[in-house]
Amino acid sequence: MFIVSDFFIWISRNFSLHFVLLNMLAILLLIYMSRDSLSKTFSGLTKKDFLALAAIFFLALMLRLFGDSCVTTSAKLWGHVDVAERFFPSKQLPLDEISYPKGYASLLWVLFILFGKSFATIFWLNVLASALTAILVFFITYVLSRHKTTAYLASLFYATFPLSIHFTQHSTEMIVSVFLLSLAAFFILISLERTNTLTLALSFSSIVLAISFRLENILLLGCFIVACFIFLKKSDMRKIVISAAIGFILSLSLVGFFIRAPQSFGFNEAAVHDPLCRAAECFIRKFFPNAKPGLITLDFFALNLSTLLNFFINESFFPLAILIFLPFAVGFWLKHNNKTVFFFLWLLGFFLGFSLFWATWFVGYKLYMLQLTIPLSVLAALGVKFLYDFVTQKTSFKKNTKHLRLVFIVLLALLFLRMFIYSDVYVKKSECFFDELNKAKAFVGDDCIAVDDVDLDIKTPAKRIFKYFFPKNRVTTEPECKQFTYFKLKDRFFIPIEKNPLMEFFAQRCEFNRVYNSGYFEAFKVYCS
Repeated sequence: MFIVSDFFIWISRNFSLHFVLLNMLAILLLIYMSRDSLSKTFSGLTKKDFLALAAIFFLALMLRLFGDSCVTTSAKLWGHVDVAERFFPSKQLPLDEISYPKGYASLLWVLFILFGKSFATIFWLNVLASALTAILVFFITYVLSRHKTTAYLASLFYATFPLSIHFTQHSTEMIVSVFLLSLAAFFILISLERTNTLTLALSFSSIVLAISFRLENILLLGCFIVACFIFLKKSDMRKIVISAAIGFILSLSLVGFFIRAPQSFGFNEAAVHDPLCRAAECFIRKFFPNAKPGLITLDFFALNLSTLLNFFINESFFPLAILIFLPFAVGFWLKHNNKTVFFFLWLLGFFLGFSLFWATWFVGYKLYMLQLTIPLSVLAALGVKFLYDFVTQKTSFKKNTKHLRLVFIVLLALLFLRMFIYSDVYVKKSECFFDELNKAKAFVGDDCIAVDDVDLDIKTPAKRIFKYFFPKNRVTTEPECKQFTYFKLKDRFFIPIEKNPLMEFFAQRCEFNRVYNSGYFEAFKVYCS
């Protein structure tokens, strides 16, 4: 058993990048081979429809660029950057890196080759991925409803979804993961509609790619397997087995991450006894001394579920315009298209799975809930369609469909207006660290950049972040240039140090003038003899 697990971990350490690239190539090849099945999906669309989609994409892009989507990063982002840089000389990943999959790092590796190592590459990857998801939501809804207006509404729901807007510029793999989930959901619906080996293989391959970004995306695989049992015939079993085998081969590098998952995400009892421990385990043991959490546990099920549901009804992020029509999607499922059950399975699986994970209530559950923006946008639009059709079929309304349509348009307009009023993510508020750095580009020019040799509070060296934000400038922690811009970070933003050697050097040998002051740093023009 240990030999088998060690083998899969060895594959994860040495070939994660290769398998992700192979997966991407396989999907592109399968899309080309399935072009006939896919083209039938778009056969009813005209140039006007694609222009309308371009307008929705532009709206989604603008909201994500100018809304309260604070440009920020997490320590995990720089972990992905570390791995991407390690891929360049093709080094073996250390064992402690086999804690989360390397799909995002692999994609960064590709983009760094194409566009250079810079924070702008990461930023635009997330913004464009989020805006493009709105287009995929259109296609998903169109496959289910065969009704363009409903599909437009679903796309508009996603484009204006406060939760998606809020976290778009939060540089994390979750944004791209949501895009890949929507891509996988689209291919799944195609395979359920036009079942053949190619479309099924495309579904399994796209799910594997999504899992290579976030392990919890295996939830979609479970939903797909259940959907296959419900909708596919016994005669399709051979196609399913062949397609699943292709998906398994592409997922070989992920097995090691699942083997290591209990150690990476499970409750670390040893950490509780560390007197300097600041981990979640210490906090939980302090307030719940008798709890026995594990990777999956019932101890915190009620607490996790209530935490998720409380945020789910938070109108600042989950607007009434979406939740109010959600129950009516059940009617659409029962009357129009039973494949809609796939998205209800997705919702059920999410709340069940994350309620069982021991630390959901304590960690970034808001980011986890990003994946719900896809099924909620689709189901809400389908709910609107069902409600409208149900009302217009009543005898008293059959002769007044124009007036009824106007009533629905006004209702939707009011609900969208309420969403813009009750959610505060559409207006930019306080500037973030990276927003301030953007402003600093105006006066840095081609100067050398000096920063203190400190770690920021996201446990990342300041020098590294400045290198990615100013890729064309020389960044140093030593006074190596005669003229440069010095960024003095303020104490609240980095792990404190006892001495500031750069400032001491400047005070003795250089002339410097402060040119910028913000809540995060002061910037000085320094001239040394």
